[in-house]
Amino acid sequence: MISIYTIMFAENINTKIMQLLNACLIGCFWSTMITYVSISLLKLFGVAYPLKYRQKVSRKTCIRIVQISGVIILLMILLSYLIYLIVYIPSLSKWTDCRAETCLQFFVYQPRNFLISNTYLQLVVL
Repeated sequence: MISIYTIMFAENINTKIMQLLNACLIGCFWSTMITYVSISLLKLFGVAYPLKYRQKVSRKTCIRIVQISGVIILLMILLSYLIYLIVYIPSLSKWTDCRAETCLQFFVYQPRNFLISNTYLQLVVL
C-alpha cells in the first residue's frame, strides 16, 4: 500500500511520515516473525518429544507467546516514534544534540537489524 502511494504521489511525499510508517511496518514484521518462529519451535518440540509436549505446551502457552510478541511490537514502535520525535522536533533536537543520521542509526536501525539477524541465525541453527 505504501509502495503504491509512493509511486502514485512521488512529488507530494513527506519523508518523515514515510519513516514513521516504515517503523510501524517493521514492527509488524518483527511481531509476525517472532510468532511464527515461536510456534515453529513449539511444533519442533512436539515432534522431538511427543510425550512431554502435551504436558509442557498448552493453549495458554501459545497465547502467551502471541501476547509477548504484541508487547515487543509496541515497544519497538514506541521507541522508534520517540527517537523520531527527538530528532525532528527542533527544540528537542537542540536539547539532546541529536541528528537524524546519528540517533536514528544508533538507536533504531542498528538494534532492530541486530535483533532480526540474530533471530534468523537462531532459527537456522535450531
